[in-house]
Amino acid sequence: MPDLSYQNWLSVRKDTVLDFVQNSINKFAASSRQSELLIKAVQVYPAFRAHPDSAHPYIHVPLLVYAGITGDDSGAIPVSGVALMIRIASKLYDDFMDGDLSEEWMDSPHHEIFDTVLTLACLLPYCVLADLDIKPANRLEMQQLLSESLLKMLAGQSQDLANKNQAFVSSQDVEASVIGKSGAAIALTAGLAAKLADAPLGVTRAYMDFGLALGVLNLVVKDIYEMFKDPECRDLVQGTRTMQIALALEEMSDSERASFLELLEGARSKETARDRVRKELRKMRYF
Repeated sequence: MPDLSYQNWLSVRKDTVLDFVQNSINKFAASSRQSELLIKAVQVYPAFRAHPDSAHPYIHVPLLVYAGITGDDSGAIPVSGVALMIRIASKLYDDFMDGDLSEEWMDSPHHEIFDTVLTLACLLPYCVLADLDIKPANRLEMQQLLSESLLKMLAGQSQDLANKNQAFVSSQDVEASVIGKSGAAIALTAGLAAKLADAPLGVTRAYMDFGLALGVLNLVVKDIYEMFKDPECRDLVQGTRTMQIALALEEMSDSERASFLELLEGARSKETARDRVRKELRKMRYF
């Protein structure tokens, strides 16, 4: 590990991983237009604007896992690059499906958005793994883990979309969505780093379990913050069924549920209704 303070380490490694991603784009992009779109996706990634100095799980978790096994984090830069590519792709896809694209993408043709998502998630990561100087067996395991995890993430996203605006969504359905969207993603980053470090199977599984728990917690905390601290609360505006809402719906009688669903519908367009939803959830202790 470099001899840096924690905050400096976060910043230095973020810059190093971003340089790696940009170099990979320059190396593997099929055209100048594709390169331009991919670089734009990296530059306008919302988390870097909202939390420029914070730890970013997709960048820093692989480095910490690799360092925990080998004593040095530098060898995991390619894995952190892969993880960041996948996260940027999944965020762009999520925003597109939710109708919540940032200003930079609003006027982009849909085929360019999908090309960017697919290239970042399903092409560049495999190019990076193919470029690593590692044992073929390790590379194959990493490629298999990547493929399986991408399918789990897509399933989680699909479950989330299926849950929107539903009269009843079970907490198990929301849990499956959270595990797929965020848990499987961070588990992937930890697993790739452990496999790159040639860790024993038990060690790899332990780090992946840690990543799964961290990913689930990361999304649940984000949802709670957005529900109770963000005046706009995009989840309510978009009709997303978060864990708090699912648990509340499960607890309610039929008449209570009907009234609450009417309130949720109003919350899509009215701040007063959103405030009433928050009050109901607090009253039921889902905060």
